[in-house]
Amino acid sequence: MTIHKNPRAPKRSRDEWQQIIDQSNMLAISAESFCKQQNICYATFSKWRSLLKNERRQTDEASSFVELTPPVFTSPPENKNDWLVELNIGEHLVLRLKAS
Repeated sequence: MTIHKNPRAPKRSRDEWQQIIDQSNMLAISAESFCKQQNICYATFSKWRSLLKNERRQTDEASSFVELTPPVFTSPPENKNDWLVELNIGEHLVLRLKAS
């Protein structure tokens, strides 16, 4: 038989849950221990932690998109072998674009 210490837990806003999760991340204890100390339902804490993490990931992915516009040249490159754009992507990958 499970005994609930706080059968009517307070309703918390998204910002309040973010603060609680941030606070738990600063401590060197497990999330479950943190919840016990704070009298927070671990299942609810886990649900909000997952929800907020997924939202942050989606926001990060959306904000990491960079739109590139083609350069406007008044004269062609001096040497046809010159790269117009060289983009280093990671350690071993380079994207090079040149005028046709």
